[in-house]
Amino acid sequence: MNFENLDEDVLERQAITYLSILKISPSINGYHYLKSCFKKICHDSSKKFKVNKVLYPEIAEEFNVENNLIDRSMRHAMRMSFKRGGIENMEKYLHFKFSSAIPTPREVLCVLVEVAEKEKRKFILEIVQEQDKVLHKVLTENTEKFLKEISSYR
Repeated sequence: MNFENLDEDVLERQAITYLSILKISPSINGYHYLKSCFKKICHDSSKKFKVNKVLYPEIAEEFNVENNLIDRSMRHAMRMSFKRGGIENMEKYLHFKFSSAIPTPREVLCVLVEVAEKEKRKFILEIVQEQDKVLHKVLTENTEKFLKEISSYR
């Protein structure tokens, strides 16, 4: 099984979910730029500190558009989200308040990446806890068998 593709599928679904919570329509160019930015920051979190110098040029190259169009389109998407109540919707979902009524694309992306990482840590913790239960059960059963064997030698 290829885990990279699985990771990519999970990121794709997360991005779509978050953007739908924000009430940003896929018909808006900013939607696709935000989704792509989200996935790139998830793969390399240092890019959230280099949005204008690194991230936007990568997205511009990916979509074959000019750099300034990326930020402008994403800001337009944020304004549309605000008008449709998406920002308020996201704040309720996250139990988090953005610093301004209409957050910047960078602010939204950083928050979404943080939420995705928190969900990933929660998922991993659940897996580890489940594995601990199984391991405990196996150890308990094996210990009981071992003690029975030892007692039969006496």
